[in-house]
Amino acid sequence: MCNTFVTAVALVSGASGPSDPVIQRKMAVNWSNWIRQFHRWVSIVLTVTIIVNFAAWTKGPPPAWITYSPLPPLFLLLFSGLYLFALPYARKWRRRQQVGAAAAD
Repeated sequence: MCNTFVTAVALVSGASGPSDPVIQRKMAVNWSNWIRQFHRWVSIVLTVTIIVNFAAWTKGPPPAWITYSPLPPLFLLLFSGLYLFALPYARKWRRRQQVGAAAAD
């Protein structure tokens, strides 16, 4: 916990980041977990806005803000989903880069 706080303070203050690979990995895992949780919660918001949209259509044409209310969560899901989709490929690429650099040394 203390190492994470110190690392976060160092990154905010403009330091280049931790040189310890274990801390770097923990920070990457925390970031990925945060994005994953964000993606889950936004999907719930999207589902609720779609249900409200369909319920509003039962009373007649709803106002435009209700009709278009699912779009912001949808775009957030698009970007977080693309990140989550690319994450395993980025990890494989980084591993190959690290193995290649270690073999060159």
